Amino acid sequence: MVILRKAKSFLRIVREDIKYIFKYPPVILKRMDYEEYWGEMQDINIKERTHIFSKLIKPGSTVLDIGCGTGTNLKYLIEKNNVIAEGIDISSTAIEMAKRRGINAWVSDITQEEFNLDKKYDYIILSEVLEHIANPETLLSKLKQNFEEGLIVSVPNIGLYKHRGRLLFGRFPIQWAFHPGEHLRFWTLRDFRWWVQNQGFRIVDSYPSNGFPVLYKYFPSLFANTIVYILKRDEGFLKGLEKAREEN
Repeated sequence: MVILRKAKSFLRIVREDIKYIFKYPPVILKRMDYEEYWGEMQDINIKERTHIFSKLIKPGSTVLDIGCGTGTNLKYLIEKNNVIAEGIDISSTAIEMAKRRGINAWVSDITQEEFNLDKKYDYIILSEVLEHIANPETLLSKLKQNFEEGLIVSVPNIGLYKHRGRLLFGRFPIQWAFHPGEHLRFWTLRDFRWWVQNQGFRIVDSYPSNGFPVLYKYFPSLFANTIVYILKRDEGFLKGLEKAREEN
């Protein structure tokens, strides 16, 4: 029976992947608007990702979740890790839902030039955020001095096997739910490692969050759908960059 269930599960995944490679999903939103987006989304709770955050964050820490959505991550971390939590999101719809969960959260547009944080946290979370903005380099540069223990980032992996399958047959990978304009930037696992190093960060560790059963844990570059990274400032890189700027 166990073998039969596993075989059925495998065939279901294969059918869904073939459909994904050759089909286009319906576009739900007429334009990419995050109020409408959260009106459609209502709520989201990726348990695998949230559990990874919980393992990385020390109990009692201060945490800022940028792009907190409806606050499901922070609610879990408050209950599990006893964190002191705050959240930011561009959507007033999502923030109202977060506040109803008891989260200290406010509306802010992180893409605006005037966006800056005026305090430090032990951890800052950027969960499925960087791929939604045109200039994530600017955001990371603003956050360098605002965390003590780590910057926790999760991003989708454009190198996932079924995304490669779409490219093979002349179709761009689909990493959106309601509108093609959801994601503006894309990284493979290798690309992301190179990219963050060039932003003055070092990757302390990375954790595949979900993907093709079992295989995603051992071959994340090919089988992981989402990868969680914990970053710290690369002080050597930053000092070298500062010195180069002074010399020029």
